[in-house]
Amino acid sequence: MYAFMARNLITRKNILFVLIILTILNLVNLFTTLVSLRSGLYEELNMIIKFLYLQSPIIMAIYKIFIPLIPFLFLFKYGKSIQLKDYNQMSNKEKVKTVVISSIFLAVIWSTIFYVFVAFHNFLLTFFGISI
Repeated sequence: MYAFMARNLITRKNILFVLIILTILNLVNLFTTLVSLRSGLYEELNMIIKFLYLQSPIIMAIYKIFIPLIPFLFLFKYGKSIQLKDYNQMSNKEKVKTVVISSIFLAVIWSTIFYVFVAFHNFLLTFFGISI
């Protein structure tokens, strides 16, 4: 973990890059979900999204767009305050803060990678009827 942090990958530029990629994938997922649900192509398996869609597609869209932004808001607010130095010389509070922020950033990266497959699958299913 320290090797990851020592490379100082948690920069505003990198956070913004991952945010843009995740937002694009999220919009693809939202579009394919709306098209598929309206056409009856498939039934939503995510119970939260299904409930929100049944209440209102607009509420579902707002949820799908804004909930993934929460970690990014946290990273934009606190990510810039990480001062990397020798890990052994950091206070416990600095260590915890550094590990939490780095873990959130790594989780966002992994989520984005996962979302590539979700968006790709939904696109294939919606427009070509192919399920993988």
